[in-house]
Amino acid sequence: LVVAAAVGAAVAGRDLSACTAPAANVSSGNASLLRETIANAADGECILVLSEVALDGSLEVFSTNKTGVILSGGVQNRIFRLENGAGLILKNLTVASGYTSSTGGCITAEDSDVTLYDSALVNCSSESHGGAVYIEDGSTLQLYGTSSIEDSSSKVYGGGVASLDSTMTVTDESRLLGNAAQRGGGVYLDSGSALTMDSSSFVANCSAEVYGGGIFATFISSVTLEDSVGVYNSS
Repeated sequence: LVVAAAVGAAVAGRDLSACTAPAANVSSGNASLLRETIANAADGECILVLSEVALDGSLEVFSTNKTGVILSGGVQNRIFRLENGAGLILKNLTVASGYTSSTGGCITAEDSDVTLYDSALVNCSSESHGGAVYIEDGSTLQLYGTSSIEDSSSKVYGGGVASLDSTMTVTDESRLLGNAAQRGGGVYLDSGSALTMDSSSFVANCSAEVYGGGIFATFISSVTLEDSVGVYNSS
């Protein structure tokens, strides 16, 4: 892992420009180094993650600052890759500008669990499935506490999230906003995946094809919506 820190990015405005000119470099390390860097970051600071964080165990990263901290891939690389039963918990963080030519622009997970509390995935992109997140093989993705997946894109399926044989839960006024893909602008579900949304929303997501501006689910997948709203989605 190589990270760099720069002060001045504003979480509220999603201004990531400060990440491109880091004030200080942190040499190679691991996930523990990233957690330490976040813990020491100033309010609204942007941390440029210059190499993918690979996990096969559990990692919880959080910011105690009022407006949180931004982790940016600088539109150069994916930020987190999970496999073999790994677990990732993000609290009060914005994960942004991850990119991959493969699946999951910001996060990809195989047989693993991803949980967001009061966190956002923003401006992630993938040349394949899952602009922000790709989950497969029994993985779970859970959004709590007004978390969001926003302004992310996939050139294939699942602008926000692509799920194969996995489970996604969105609650507590969390939202999928402004994501785009060929199919399933907000979420793409396949291979028996399940999506449950409770008191949440999917808004202004877009599919380039004729189906699934907000959500696309194959016939063996399931969608459950409770007290949730879908508006301004298009295909």
